[in-house]
Amino acid sequence: MHFATNLYYLRRKRKLSQTELGELVGVDYATIGRYERSAALPKLPVITQLAQLFGVTIEELQEVDLRQPAVTEVQEPIAEYISPAPTLLTVPAKHKVLVTVELDGTAECLTRAFTRLTAFNQTVATTDQPE
Repeated sequence: MHFATNLYYLRRKRKLSQTELGELVGVDYATIGRYERSAALPKLPVITQLAQLFGVTIEELQEVDLRQPAVTEVQEPIAEYISPAPTLLTVPAKHKVLVTVELDGTAECLTRAFTRLTAFNQTVATTDQPE
């Protein structure tokens, strides 16, 4: 959870004192200090006001480290990193399998996941075939 560090960062970025921020959202400066030290958490109406004031979503305010620059664009097309797809099997498996893949946003992760899923698909399809 990044609420305390985000609040401190955003307040300082806007050049607001704890007193000024407190007046804008209806709490005193000591309460803002407790929020920034993680000694207290604001209720939903205050979190909503803070998010609106700083132009972020509630989720971003709480869950994303806003001090880090956001990745806004991909430098190179991801297709350049993916090797050509192997020939897919034309015999479908008897049983469908649901697979969940967690990606970290890198091309290497996507390539690994694609390779593993292809191998898994081949294993399932060949296992179900009669011998």
